[in-house]
Amino acid sequence: MSKHHDSTKADLRFLQNLAYLVPGYRAYRDVTLRRGEDSRMRARVLAGIKAARDRVRILQDLWETEDVDPRWIQPLIDADKNLTRLAEELRYCCPRAENFFLAPSLSSEWVDEILEVDLLLLEDLESLGRTVYALPESPPRRKGMKAMLDSITCPISNLSTHLVWRDGVLGRENPYISASAA
Repeated sequence: MSKHHDSTKADLRFLQNLAYLVPGYRAYRDVTLRRGEDSRMRARVLAGIKAARDRVRILQDLWETEDVDPRWIQPLIDADKNLTRLAEELRYCCPRAENFFLAPSLSSEWVDEILEVDLLLLEDLESLGRTVYALPESPPRRKGMKAMLDSITCPISNLSTHLVWRDGVLGRENPYISASAA
């Protein structure tokens, strides 16, 4: 596959993610739709985490059936644990988010920041998916496999960082209350 084709696919995925978030702008602005939009985003992220975790578990099972050095399997075990932890943390919205959900009006800056983080989360999910599906189903036997296995940690770490950022944005004291609400 050419670099141009990869770039075009990445651009298309970015536009698809952006299109997914367009209804979110209106929904986050409307106090009656905010919780539903947050739930929709959380469900999408949870589905992505579950798909990646399922793939990691399949690989782990396949590799364990053969006589594979445990060093090769440990990154998969760690990834499974981290993805399970993220899914558990994501299942519930941070308790401090009531300001966000109950504010009669939010400024564009606050909504923009939420959407920025949501876009990063969608990109993180795609990166994670590409990484776990690039891993071979047969046990690793070649040089460089450790680096490939270790590469799972980067998208999981990014996802974790952006989820913390999102909870921080949702949970902050309402610094961006729209002037019309004051």
